[in-house]
Amino acid sequence: MVDGSQTSTTLSNLQPDTNYMIQVAAENQLGVGESSDELQVRTSDEKPSHSPQEVVVEARTSSLLQVSWIPPPVDTWHGQLLGYYIGHRELIK
Repeated sequence: MVDGSQTSTTLSNLQPDTNYMIQVAAENQLGVGESSDELQVRTSDEKPSHSPQEVVVEARTSSLLQVSWIPPPVDTWHGQLLGYYIGHRELIK
């Protein structure tokens, strides 16, 4: 519901990477007018909301580590999963 003096509004609490159909109708004391044509919109992708799971690091040689993992759950991707960032740093004791 939007006040009659407004000519725009923001829709909130939408899911990322999701299609929506939007229509607008005006209402006054005599009732609701005809709805606008449907407009299809898609929300943007967002970064995944979950990390990779079961990360395992194995030393293969004195200078080689093998890293493996299971991708985060598909319903937490919020769009196409493009890749992973793997970082490392030396542990200083």
